[in-house]
Amino acid sequence: MYAKIESERLRYLRYNQQKLRAEEYIHLRDAINNNADVAEIGNHVILPSSYVGSPRHMQEYIQDALTFVREYGRPCLFITFTCNPKWPEITSLLLPGQNAIHRHDITARVFRQKLKSLISFIAKSHVFGSHTLLYVFVHRLAWLMENVLKILPKDFTNDTVTNVDGYPIYRRRNPENGGQSFIKNIINTDIDIDNRWVVPYSPLLSKTYNAHINVEFCSSVKSIKYICKYVHKGSDMAVFRVENTNVNAPPVNKNDEITLYQIGRLSPNTL
Repeated sequence: MYAKIESERLRYLRYNQQKLRAEEYIHLRDAINNNADVAEIGNHVILPSSYVGSPRHMQEYIQDALTFVREYGRPCLFITFTCNPKWPEITSLLLPGQNAIHRHDITARVFRQKLKSLISFIAKSHVFGSHTLLYVFVHRLAWLMENVLKILPKDFTNDTVTNVDGYPIYRRRNPENGGQSFIKNIINTDIDIDNRWVVPYSPLLSKTYNAHINVEFCSSVKSIKYICKYVHKGSDMAVFRVENTNVNAPPVNKNDEITLYQIGRLSPNTL
């Protein structure tokens, strides 16, 4: 049903390009300057930024984020909030035999409410200090106004150091040097887990929301541009194109942004 609704919205945008004043877009003027085939200029189909989840929509978010950085400086924390499909708010609404993967609508709505609660909890309860300013993205970037990714397993290290790419390397002591370890049974197999498998986190947030919440420190301004782009990468998708190799076939319109956005996507935007 969502695919049908989305198709209707995109169809409206396609057949109302003049009403949307698409000729005013700077990218269309760029196409006029750079496109050698003048015949294709009039066929340029714009997917406007007003369509949530579109590349232009995400680009506007990136620009807003960089403006925020210019005004308040780099963010201090990079917070990743992962949905827990076993939340009782989700499982209590499932029908017999259903799992969370069968009801994307319930999962998305519950996660959205949990996300709003998390933002309010951090800001109003002063989890990271008395002057915390949050700007809401797909992930969370937190600016602490007091001047303040897991690829596992990590390497053991005795001291916390700042890495060259802007991410800190946290102290992870091995068991021989005072580190902790324990045996966990996973699918009838005993796994030895030590400090190499622990990601930066806030015990208060993880316990409160019963979910994986990674809290990474943004230690260098070099990583800010990447972070602002990463949190606005949009929904997961795979884009492919099927072309007719017949020389008599009509040419594919490579300036159709709606078609390029719509084809081959794995899932719709649910938030």
